[in-house]
Amino acid sequence: MRRFLISLFLLFSISALVFPQGVIKLQWKNVATGCCSFAGAVVTDTFDRADSAVTMGTASDGIHAWTAGDGVWGISSNKAYTVTPGSIHTGGETSFVTVNYGSPDAVIQVTISGESAHSGGIVFNYIDNNNFEAIYSVPIFGEWRYECVVGGAEVDASLMFMVPVPDPTTIKVILHCGTHEFFVDGASVFGPFNNLGGQFSNKHGLSSADSSASVRWDNFSITHCTP
Repeated sequence: MRRFLISLFLLFSISALVFPQGVIKLQWKNVATGCCSFAGAVVTDTFDRADSAVTMGTASDGIHAWTAGDGVWGISSNKAYTVTPGSIHTGGETSFVTVNYGSPDAVIQVTISGESAHSGGIVFNYIDNNNFEAIYSVPIFGEWRYECVVGGAEVDASLMFMVPVPDPTTIKVILHCGTHEFFVDGASVFGPFNNLGGQFSNKHGLSSADSSASVRWDNFSITHCTP
């Protein structure tokens, strides 16, 4: 047991920080290096285009096409939304839509509104509806939730962190060398923590964990992470 604990300490540094607003921030830091070398095109989408109830079309950068993984996604008043939610998947998500960024290392950001009683978030490392990671709001409990699903089963037991869910909220996820860090309105609130499922994908985008079409996503971007 002692040898195991020493090995664990050498691999990971675990700390808990308490912020003035009462948020407890957990960190799992590993020693991976050599990532963030991707030099492809960044993704930018303001969703400023004609309304559609059948597709989100192509991002405003003119390069990256949106592909719905489940549910019907569209554009309304220059914002993305779920026209028709999909099935309830493991972890609680109902709908996904992604773009192929070209790398699992990325900085993903979006502004979400209409969350006063509904859930919206970001999906990343999306392979299919049974293999993905996501972070989404649970405003009724004043929290955000991280889900990692592999082969249709949760591998994380649903990590929750108590952070207020203002409306609107700008959220950001930094994916770097197999670790993630989550930001709410510019403040780091969770991470860096490890990719618990060990699966990686070039597809990232939006997720909904709600049966309502009231949530809106705006000003989406995927940019390069910093080594």
